Amino acid sequence: METVPATIEQAVKGPQLSAIKKTDEALLDLALMRLLQDLCMLCDVQWSENMILMAIENIKARYWSYKLDEVAMILHNGSMGAYGKLYGSLKILDLLNWFKQYDEDKAVYCETESLKHKEINDNYFRELEKKEQIKQRAITQDLVMKYQASKDAKRKIDGE
Repeated sequence: METVPATIEQAVKGPQLSAIKKTDEALLDLALMRLLQDLCMLCDVQWSENMILMAIENIKARYWSYKLDEVAMILHNGSMGAYGKLYGSLKILDLLNWFKQYDEDKAVYCETESLKHKEINDNYFRELEKKEQIKQRAITQDLVMKYQASKDAKRKIDGE
Protein backbone atom coordinates (compact mmCIF):
# COMPACT_ATOMS: atom_id res chain seq x y z
CA MET A 1 0.00 0.00 0.00
CA GLU A 2 1.08 3.53 -0.61
CA THR A 3 1.56 5.95 2.23
CA VAL A 4 -1.66 6.26 4.19
CA PRO A 5 -2.63 8.92 6.70
CA ALA A 6 -1.72 8.04 10.27
CA THR A 7 -4.60 9.94 11.87
CA ILE A 8 -8.20 10.76 11.18
CA GLU A 9 -7.24 14.43 11.22
CA GLN A 10 -4.94 13.81 8.25
CA ALA A 11 -7.40 11.51 6.49
CA VAL A 12 -10.35 13.91 6.47
CA LYS A 13 -8.54 16.39 4.26
CA GLY A 14 -8.98 16.28 0.50
CA PRO A 15 -11.90 15.71 -1.82
CA GLN A 16 -14.84 13.44 -1.10
CA LEU A 17 -15.34 10.31 -3.14
CA SER A 18 -18.48 11.91 -4.61
CA ALA A 19 -16.48 14.91 -5.85
CA ILE A 20 -13.88 12.67 -7.47
CA LYS A 21 -16.67 10.56 -8.98
CA LYS A 22 -18.28 13.68 -10.40
CA THR A 23 -15.10 14.86 -12.12
CA ASP A 24 -13.50 11.53 -13.08
CA GLU A 25 -15.27 8.34 -12.04
CA ALA A 26 -12.78 6.16 -13.92
CA LEU A 27 -9.95 7.65 -11.86
CA LEU A 28 -11.88 7.00 -8.64
CA ASP A 29 -12.57 3.40 -9.70
CA LEU A 30 -8.89 2.92 -10.50
CA ALA A 31 -7.78 4.37 -7.15
CA LEU A 32 -10.24 2.19 -5.21
CA MET A 33 -9.26 -0.87 -7.26
CA ARG A 34 -5.61 -0.25 -6.46
CA LEU A 35 -6.37 0.11 -2.74
CA LEU A 36 -8.41 -3.10 -2.75
CA GLN A 37 -5.78 -5.03 -4.68
CA ASP A 38 -3.14 -3.87 -2.20
CA LEU A 39 -5.44 -4.94 0.62
CA CYS A 40 -5.85 -8.42 -0.87
CA MET A 41 -2.10 -8.72 -1.25
CA LEU A 42 -1.45 -7.61 2.34
CA CYS A 43 -4.10 -9.96 3.73
CA ASP A 44 -3.02 -12.80 1.44
CA VAL A 45 -6.51 -13.31 0.06
CA GLN A 46 -7.72 -13.76 -3.48
CA TRP A 47 -10.66 -11.71 -4.67
CA SER A 48 -12.05 -12.05 -8.15
CA GLU A 49 -12.37 -8.97 -10.29
CA ASN A 50 -16.14 -9.15 -9.73
CA MET A 51 -15.67 -9.07 -5.95
CA ILE A 52 -13.39 -6.07 -6.23
CA LEU A 53 -15.89 -4.29 -8.49
CA MET A 54 -18.70 -5.11 -6.07
CA ALA A 55 -16.65 -3.71 -3.19
CA ILE A 56 -15.92 -0.55 -5.21
CA GLU A 57 -19.62 -0.05 -5.95
CA ASN A 58 -20.52 -0.61 -2.27
CA ILE A 59 -17.93 1.91 -1.13
CA LYS A 60 -19.03 4.52 -3.67
CA ALA A 61 -22.72 4.02 -2.84
CA ARG A 62 -22.50 3.85 0.95
CA TYR A 63 -19.46 5.96 1.75
CA TRP A 64 -19.61 8.66 -0.93
CA SER A 65 -18.96 11.38 1.68
CA TYR A 66 -15.64 9.85 2.76
CA LYS A 67 -12.32 11.14 1.56
CA LEU A 68 -10.12 8.82 -0.49
CA ASP A 69 -7.49 9.04 2.26
CA GLU A 70 -10.10 7.85 4.77
CA VAL A 71 -10.78 4.78 2.64
CA ALA A 72 -7.03 4.13 2.36
CA MET A 73 -6.68 4.48 6.12
CA ILE A 74 -9.62 2.16 6.83
CA LEU A 75 -8.27 -0.52 4.51
CA HIS A 76 -4.77 -0.19 5.91
CA ASN A 77 -5.91 -0.28 9.53
CA GLY A 78 -8.19 -3.21 8.80
CA SER A 79 -5.40 -5.14 7.14
CA MET A 80 -3.26 -4.54 10.23
CA GLY A 81 -5.96 -5.94 12.52
CA ALA A 82 -7.13 -2.64 13.99
CA TYR A 83 -10.76 -3.65 13.48
CA GLY A 84 -10.37 -7.26 14.50
CA LYS A 85 -8.27 -10.26 13.62
CA LEU A 86 -8.49 -11.72 10.14
CA TYR A 87 -8.81 -15.48 10.01
CA GLY A 88 -7.48 -16.31 6.56
CA SER A 89 -10.40 -14.85 4.67
CA LEU A 90 -11.76 -11.43 3.92
CA LYS A 91 -15.31 -10.84 2.79
CA ILE A 92 -16.93 -7.65 1.59
CA LEU A 93 -19.04 -7.74 4.75
CA ASP A 94 -15.82 -7.64 6.81
CA LEU A 95 -14.72 -4.63 4.83
CA LEU A 96 -18.04 -2.83 5.41
CA ASN A 97 -17.79 -3.58 9.12
CA TRP A 98 -14.40 -1.86 9.13
CA PHE A 99 -16.14 1.26 7.85
CA LYS A 100 -18.67 1.05 10.69
CA GLN A 101 -15.88 0.75 13.25
CA TYR A 102 -14.08 3.67 11.65
CA ASP A 103 -17.33 5.67 11.92
CA GLU A 104 -17.20 5.21 15.69
CA ASP A 105 -13.59 6.44 15.80
CA LYS A 106 -14.45 9.36 13.54
CA ALA A 107 -17.44 10.30 15.73
CA VAL A 108 -15.11 10.55 18.74
CA TYR A 109 -12.66 12.63 16.70
CA CYS A 110 -15.43 14.96 15.47
CA GLU A 111 -16.81 15.41 18.99
CA THR A 112 -13.33 16.25 20.28
CA GLU A 113 -12.77 18.74 17.46
CA SER A 114 -16.17 20.29 18.10
CA LEU A 115 -15.32 20.76 21.78
CA LYS A 116 -11.97 22.31 20.85
CA HIS A 117 -13.66 24.78 18.53
CA LYS A 118 -16.31 25.55 21.15
CA GLU A 119 -13.59 26.25 23.70
CA ILE A 120 -11.75 28.48 21.22
CA ASN A 121 -14.97 30.37 20.47
CA ASP A 122 -15.85 30.64 24.14
CA ASN A 123 -12.38 32.02 24.91
CA TYR A 124 -12.64 34.47 22.02
CA PHE A 125 -16.00 35.79 23.22
CA ARG A 126 -14.80 35.96 26.83
CA GLU A 127 -11.87 38.09 25.65
CA LEU A 128 -14.22 40.32 23.67
CA GLU A 129 -16.43 40.68 26.72
CA LYS A 130 -13.44 41.59 28.91
CA LYS A 131 -12.31 44.20 26.38
CA GLU A 132 -15.82 45.63 26.27
CA GLN A 133 -15.97 45.80 30.07
CA ILE A 134 -12.59 47.56 30.17
CA LYS A 135 -13.80 49.98 27.50
CA GLN A 136 -17.05 50.65 29.42
CA ARG A 137 -15.10 51.25 32.65
CA ALA A 138 -12.82 53.70 30.86
CA ILE A 139 -15.83 55.54 29.40
CA THR A 140 -17.50 55.62 32.82
CA GLN A 141 -14.33 56.89 34.49
CA ASP A 142 -13.95 59.52 31.80
CA LEU A 143 -17.56 60.67 32.30
CA VAL A 144 -17.10 60.76 36.09
CA MET A 145 -13.92 62.82 35.70
CA LYS A 146 -15.64 65.23 33.27
CA TYR A 147 -18.62 65.52 35.60
CA GLN A 148 -16.32 66.15 38.56
CA ALA A 149 -14.36 68.70 36.52
CA SER A 150 -17.56 70.49 35.55
CA LYS A 151 -18.72 70.53 39.22
CA ASP A 152 -15.34 71.92 40.26
CA ALA A 153 -15.52 74.56 37.53
CA LYS A 154 -19.06 75.52 38.60
CA ARG A 155 -17.92 75.81 42.23
CA LYS A 156 -15.08 78.09 41.18
CA ILE A 157 -17.43 80.26 39.19
CA ASP A 158 -20.02 80.33 42.00
CA GLY A 159 -17.30 80.90 44.63
CA GLU A 160 -15.63 83.77 42.91
